[in-house]
Amino acid sequence: MNAADFERLLGPAGDPAVAAGLDVTDPLAALREVNADAAERLSLFAKLGFGWRDDDSLPIPQAAINSAACLLLLADRLYGNRIGEPFVAPVVDGSVEVDWDGASGEELVLMVPPEGAPIQFVMNLPDGSGGVTEWDGFLPADASLADLLTRLT
Repeated sequence: MNAADFERLLGPAGDPAVAAGLDVTDPLAALREVNADAAERLSLFAKLGFGWRDDDSLPIPQAAINSAACLLLLADRLYGNRIGEPFVAPVVDGSVEVDWDGASGEELVLMVPPEGAPIQFVMNLPDGSGGVTEWDGFLPADASLADLLTRLT
């Protein structure tokens, strides 16, 4: 992921200045400065080999790890601790899952594929009557990261 890709995650409603100055050449090192726990988890994913969970589990490529780290850096830059700690997990297909839960029952799930992009999202929003409305798509074509994270605050 290069700097231009990183800024495009903001989408059309985003402010590219938010991403200015973020180091995307070594996103894990930059992430350690703001979220050491998430950076450590992502670092561990790089050590997962074939069969880490079951016979069909694939390694987590560096491209997926770097893209997930960039997403977490951008989320921290946009909202800091107002959106809470993310849940970060490896997926058996070589993807990385990044989740946040909102204060009012909202849930955002980002799936970073092994190639690092395109990043898929699923946003679950309470509908006020006990149900949930699901919104899904890809960053930034269907929504910007800033738009999605705003719904968690």
